[in-house]
Amino acid sequence: TEHGGGNGKTEGKLIGICTPGTDSTGLGMLLTALFAERGRTLYLTLEEFSSFQTLMGAESPELSELYYYYSQNSLTTARLAASVLGNSSAQMIAPVRDPEDLYRDGMLYETNFFRTLAELGGYRQLILNLGGVSGRGSLLEACQVIIGEAESPAASWLEKHGFGGKSHFLPGTLIQEAGEILVSEVTFTSNMRASAEY
Repeated sequence: TEHGGGNGKTEGKLIGICTPGTDSTGLGMLLTALFAERGRTLYLTLEEFSSFQTLMGAESPELSELYYYYSQNSLTTARLAASVLGNSSAQMIAPVRDPEDLYRDGMLYETNFFRTLAELGGYRQLILNLGGVSGRGSLLEACQVIIGEAESPAASWLEKHGFGGKSHFLPGTLIQEAGEILVSEVTFTSNMRASAEY
C-alpha cells in the first residue's frame, strides 16, 4: 500500500502528551503498553532531545525518514513496517537524531502525516509526545485527548487556549515515576539478556 495523501479509511485516535520540561518518554511508553491492550498502538515523540534512543539503543530508521517518504508521496506500509520497534500491538518509531529534522521550511510535520501513519499501520491509537506547545497548535487541535502536567506553565497555556476540555492533568510525581519504571524495566531486561548471553 502506498501513501497518496491519505484517504481517511482508518482514523486512529491521536492522544497527545504535553509535558515540556519533563522526560515524558516513560509516560509515553507506559501509555502505549496500556492502550495496546485495546488495539494496535504507535508511540511517536516530537521532542527535540529524547531519551528514547539512549534507553532502547535503537538504530532503526527515524521519524524524519518516514516524513521524507510521506512528502514524496512514497510512504508505504512496507517502509513503515521496516521502521517500527516493538511487538505486534505496541510499537514505536525512533525519534529524530537532529532537532532540525523535525521541521520542513521552519514548520513542524503536518497533521495528515500522523493520520497517514495510523492508516497504513492499522493503528487504533497514536500516542504523540508533543514535547511542548510552541508551534504545535494544529496537532493539539487534532488530538482527541491531551495529557499534561498539573500546575505547570503548559497546563495554564492549554487552559488559556481552549484545550482544557479535552486535557487531563497528571501530578508531576506520577510522570517522574513512569520514567523511573521505564528505566528499571530497561535495566532489568538488559541484565537478563547479558546473563542469557553469558
